[in-house]
Amino acid sequence: MNKKALATKTLVELIFFAVITLLIALPLLMKMFGFFIGEPDTGTKKSLDALAIEINNLNRETTVPVYVDEAHVIRGYTAQDAKPSGSKCINDKSCLCICSINEEGCGQENREIQCSKLDFNLQDNLMIEPKLVNKQGQIDEDGKAIIQNCLLSIDNNIVTVSCS
Repeated sequence: MNKKALATKTLVELIFFAVITLLIALPLLMKMFGFFIGEPDTGTKKSLDALAIEINNLNRETTVPVYVDEAHVIRGYTAQDAKPSGSKCINDKSCLCICSINEEGCGQENREIQCSKLDFNLQDNLMIEPKLVNKQGQIDEDGKAIIQNCLLSIDNNIVTVSCS
């Protein structure tokens, strides 16, 4: 075999190897990167939706069960607050967003964050942190997240949220 044919064969093998490696490595890297960023779990997303629906339909005091996983918080922004970048919040409306517990702000991880717009105004900034308990049912920062109850009340189209 001549040198030109050998060089062409080597180049084709190298390209084939690179394509196969990318097809295998790219999905693995995406999964690993997604693992480190940490998507909110389904319970947290459903709690955000349920909380927004209850607030938007609020006409009297009510209690809503809310679950927030260990890696996230639900933040509430008043109509006057600066809203997180990457959110679908409207500037002159209150909204709720799921944020990473490790962020000072929200939406700083350069990815889309899940938010829900509110029809009523929140009285104050809100942060619902995960409620963590150990196997004995005691509050423990190394425990598992559990459902907590949030009391919603309204007065003159201003909503107050307190969780326990």
